[in-house]
Amino acid sequence: MTEGQEYLSTLFHRPIEFCHNPTYMSSEDDTFGYIGDLTQCTSQKLGKITCEVEELVRHLKEAIQKVGKDGRVIHIAHSQGALITYLACKQLTREEMRQMEVICFGGAEVMRSSEECPFHRCINYYSVNDPLLFVVPKAARALRSGFMGMGYGNISKERRRRRRRLEDDVDLKMHDPLAEPEFVFLTPREGDPVKDHGLFGKTYLDALRWEGRRYQTLYLPVWHPVAYMACTFGYEVAHVFYQQLVLYLKVLIRQTILKFVFFVMSVNQWVKEHIVVPLVVFLIMLWEKIKDIAKVLRGEDDDVYQPVPIQ
Repeated sequence: MTEGQEYLSTLFHRPIEFCHNPTYMSSEDDTFGYIGDLTQCTSQKLGKITCEVEELVRHLKEAIQKVGKDGRVIHIAHSQGALITYLACKQLTREEMRQMEVICFGGAEVMRSSEECPFHRCINYYSVNDPLLFVVPKAARALRSGFMGMGYGNISKERRRRRRRLEDDVDLKMHDPLAEPEFVFLTPREGDPVKDHGLFGKTYLDALRWEGRRYQTLYLPVWHPVAYMACTFGYEVAHVFYQQLVLYLKVLIRQTILKFVFFVMSVNQWVKEHIVVPLVVFLIMLWEKIKDIAKVLRGEDDDVYQPVPIQ
């Protein structure tokens, strides 16, 4: 999950805060864990407010409070996360929802802007072969009918000048022909429904990249691209410098240090064979000779022949 958080941060050029709903499965073959996940999702589909929903409510309220009344919270939900978001947003105020942009990928529930839920922007991405279309009738119906659903999204320039009035005029925004659609159906890139459902699969990854570029254009300062390019260039220069330094160190080690080590090893081998071993053998022989002379002087020479009489 940390890797996904870091990757999203690179797409949006901003730190991403995760509110993760962990699985009950300890492995892909954990049947009991799968049943636990299915039970949790079913209870949420029936409208039950679980601890995961309450945790997301706290997370969203803290995020909205952190950005202030004029700030914007970009909330990204995937699969069951869209269902949890749907239940959590029912516990938010209209003012809080006005500060939110909700982006769903393969959601288990459809997020729509309405008078009760006046989100600043709502968009639901679905791969046309996403398995969750079988359990989300609203999305499946929109796919069959070709109706994309007009929402808050990108309001026209003329309407943006009357932004304050539009924030209270939900019906006008819902029928704005220049507004962004709330459903976007994507052509599968993998051809496998399971892979195409993945948030970081090829299908939804293109949409994520587009959302990242949109965020940078709308919410980041004008100088940010220049600063980002400068940082990226600096990183590339530092990376190339590091690679060249490592290469030079390898050459240095190979050409000098290794040669010196091999020279020392060869000298040690020569000293061992031509000096140390002969010297040790000589000392051993000398010691044995000294012991023999000492025995003779003490009259303990065991090598003197003494005849044995035979009876």
